[in-house]
Amino acid sequence: MSKKGDKPREIEAKFNASIPKFRAIEQLERIAGWHVVDRRTVHLRDAYWDTPDNKLGKDECTLRVREVDGSPEGELTFKGKPEGGGRTEEIAAVRSGTGPKDWARVRQAKPIVDALRELGALDSLKQDVVLLNPRRELVLRKGRAEETLSLDEVRVEDHSYVRRYIELELKRGARASHNALVRALAGKFHLEESKTGKVQSVRYWLQQRRAEAKS
Repeated sequence: MSKKGDKPREIEAKFNASIPKFRAIEQLERIAGWHVVDRRTVHLRDAYWDTPDNKLGKDECTLRVREVDGSPEGELTFKGKPEGGGRTEEIAAVRSGTGPKDWARVRQAKPIVDALRELGALDSLKQDVVLLNPRRELVLRKGRAEETLSLDEVRVEDHSYVRRYIELELKRGARASHNALVRALAGKFHLEESKTGKVQSVRYWLQQRRAEAKS
């Protein structure tokens, strides 16, 4: 549990997946004492930002504006460098399609703008990747603890790229309980941990495509 004054921390595990594993996990009702209490489908459009020299990516940070189900309201999220199996996460509500100059006028976004300025990235940010993701979510509970299990089919806007991931994110409860659930899920479905972030994988793929086009 975070101490008062600490920034929120994202605690999650991510695995590579396939259509058969998606289908198997979609049928899940319970695992290791956890029960599926809700299922839902959302369509995400995630616009990622970085500097031309990939300053945020090199620091293992991410900056995105997320649109859910085509809403004109977006969610600006800045994730700090992973440390100790988690990372700090700042979130602010912004309008879809806006950029850094607009975010600077949003009071809730000030911690994000300040962090970007401190990293020397604020004045040279550009939108570089847009991911489209029809996501199937399963909500798991065990007592008062809660996790979200996501089945992600990630595509790149205007490209043929597609990759599938399974994510397990702690929403409420103890870190030890989350770790035990991660082990149980990976063992039951023979899951392989994803070593690279979604957007990092896409950027690498796009770099390869550009290099191939030039050769």
